[in-house]
Amino acid sequence: MLPALRSRTSMTRVVNQLLAARRQQDAFRVPAQNSSAVSVLTDEQRAHNLKIWPGVPEAVRPLPIDYCPIDPVEFDKLTDRFNPQVKMWKWLSLLVAIPAVALLTYLNLLTAQEHTRPEYKDWDHLRPRMKWPFKDGIHSPFHSKWFNAIHYDDKGYETTDAEFSKHFHHGH
Repeated sequence: MLPALRSRTSMTRVVNQLLAARRQQDAFRVPAQNSSAVSVLTDEQRAHNLKIWPGVPEAVRPLPIDYCPIDPVEFDKLTDRFNPQVKMWKWLSLLVAIPAVALLTYLNLLTAQEHTRPEYKDWDHLRPRMKWPFKDGIHSPFHSKWFNAIHYDDKGYETTDAEFSKHFHHGH
């Protein structure tokens, strides 16, 4: 911030930003219960502010926050309104989502899976060709030579069924 303050051209911009921040603070000011609306700085607070804001006039510096931005009673009224929904989603996530993730992880990792690939059919709508900037237009960006067929010159799969079964043996 100091280099910005040293140059005269950006000085007005910095002062305007600080004034805008000050106005924004004042717009949402709700005095705390045990404080006055007008705050008076002690000498210690002034010395501390000089360390934080060197070279910035005191009239422009933001005031220390001695207020609560929202009244605690109003905050409780706002949050009480959503307590039933919060409880519902908490229990749904604990009793439904977490066990579902655990079950699907078990099924995916620990149960044996039979790897079979579908029979190749020369249908135009199954494998549209697109010219990708980094590919040849035949292979998709996430192409697998084992599972993705190539719809070009009636080629089909790039690997034979024997190579496929050798690579993806049962219980892989």
